Amino acid sequence: MPKTLVTEKEWLQLGLKSFGQHGVSGINIEKMARTLGCAKSSFYWYFGGRKQYLESLLRFWRESETHAFYVEAEKKTTPAAKLTCLLRGVMEHRGSGDLLFHLRKVSEKNALFRKTLQKTEQLRIGYLTHLLEQLGEEKAPAREKAGFIYHYYLGWYERNKSGKVDAREVRSQLALVSKIIGRQI
Repeated sequence: MPKTLVTEKEWLQLGLKSFGQHGVSGINIEKMARTLGCAKSSFYWYFGGRKQYLESLLRFWRESETHAFYVEAEKKTTPAAKLTCLLRGVMEHRGSGDLLFHLRKVSEKNALFRKTLQKTEQLRIGYLTHLLEQLGEEKAPAREKAGFIYHYYLGWYERNKSGKVDAREVRSQLALVSKIIGRQI
């Protein structure tokens, strides 16, 4: 029976899903190859080894769950529309399961994971700060509100990571953020 050809992106997508469900222990090349229906050599063709894969996985996570949302938001013309697009996007996309939980756990002992998490969260809060400044906030209050919104979102995500979120829930959360920043978005 011929083996399936698997792309680098498919390995990374499965890695995010596996990491989100089981943490680092979910990154088992043999099991992942079986799930993908391919030979383990496919993995080594793209990544060379586990360490390189984990580095690629962290970059892929940041790209797909941080930068991709900024790119989409930046297509909007006003700061309020950008903020709404960003928040709506992250609320509607919740495919990572417990990825952040596992990432935080591993980052306690692993410098690569810790640096990636810190840098990603700085980027996220920085972008929110930038949007709030564009809405007219001074730098310090914008940063403070951005941090609050980000941490509020983390709690909201934890509560809603498994269920379906409907449009009414998203509107409700956007209304709460509007109250926090003192502007309608």
